[in-house]
Amino acid sequence: MSLQITCDTNLDKGILLVHLAGMLNTDTVKQFDAVVSEEKLSAFHYVVLDMKALDYISSAGFRSVFKITKQLQAKGGELTVANRQPQVKKVFDIIQALPQMHFFSSDEEMDAYLSQIQSNIVPGT
Repeated sequence: MSLQITCDTNLDKGILLVHLAGMLNTDTVKQFDAVVSEEKLSAFHYVVLDMKALDYISSAGFRSVFKITKQLQAKGGELTVANRQPQVKKVFDIIQALPQMHFFSSDEEMDAYLSQIQSNIVPGT
C-alpha cells in the first residue's frame, strides 16, 4: 500500500494541515519527508498531522514525525497529531514508553514488533 498526502494551509495563522492515508513506512517516508521538509515548514508555526486514514506507521515513519516535532519546537512551533487509528495510537503509546527501554537490536526487529502489535488490532495489516 502507498501513502497519499494532501495539505491544507492557512498562511495567515501559520498552520499546515497534512492529511495522511495509507502507510507511513520505509517505502513512503521519503515522500512524506519531501512534503514536510524543513524548508517547507519554515512558513508554518503549527503543523497538524491528520491520521484518520493512516493504516500503518513503522519506526521510520515515527522517526520522521519526531524529526518534524523537533524542528518545530526549535522555532517555538508545535506539531499536533489528530485522528489516530487504534493501531497507530498503539505504536505511539509503545514508542513513548521506550526511551527507558532499549530492547530492540535493529529497526527491522522494532518494525516486526510494531507490525505484530498493529495486526493484532486490525487483522490483515
